[in-house]
Amino acid sequence: MGYVYLIPHWFFGFDIAMEIIFAIIALAVSLLAYKMYKLSQERHIKLISASFGLIGLSYLIWAISNLSLLAEASEGILEADLSKMIIWGSVSLFAFMFLYTISLSTLAYATFKTKNGSIYYLLAGLPLIAIAASLNKFATFKIVSIFLLAFIVYHYASECTICKNRKANLMLGAFTFLLLSNITFLFVITSYKAYVLGHILELIAYILILFNIINITKLKK
Repeated sequence: MGYVYLIPHWFFGFDIAMEIIFAIIALAVSLLAYKMYKLSQERHIKLISASFGLIGLSYLIWAISNLSLLAEASEGILEADLSKMIIWGSVSLFAFMFLYTISLSTLAYATFKTKNGSIYYLLAGLPLIAIAASLNKFATFKIVSIFLLAFIVYHYASECTICKNRKANLMLGAFTFLLLSNITFLFVITSYKAYVLGHILELIAYILILFNIINITKLKK
């Protein structure tokens, strides 16, 4: 698969700390959403809880993989290279891609009003097959993530048009930043700046998501 991404020395460590923060926020959102589900018994809230739980777990795994699959290179740049990784480092990166893809598929499925296992089967199965069959799995993973996030952004944009409420606007903003982050990550193979910018965009996204879920929880009380 070749180089997955480039990391500047000055950012190494910060990126892992940020990934742990993303994991904590996602798991907190999952817990708060689950508490809301126990009160409301609404299906889409249960799916949101499950999806953010998977996102949190995926970021924890990504942080671990960044500790294990880095090979030092020249000129202050670190290169994450699958061809040089130890086996468990490779497994951790693949586990991250698997869990993150399933989480986005679950979020996309949560936008459907009807309960249909066949739809979820396609939403989760086809992206995983595409990634598994690809020679450049990381690039395909990011393209799949962009596709699913674009669908989620479209859903919240439609909700904003209909509802015109702050909750929908915040979620639209958060997933737009996640979409931009994943687009930026397509360029990490050639530019370490894309890796840094991608993390910053993700941080903004998860802060917005956490802020929104806290506000929703307060309204539910």
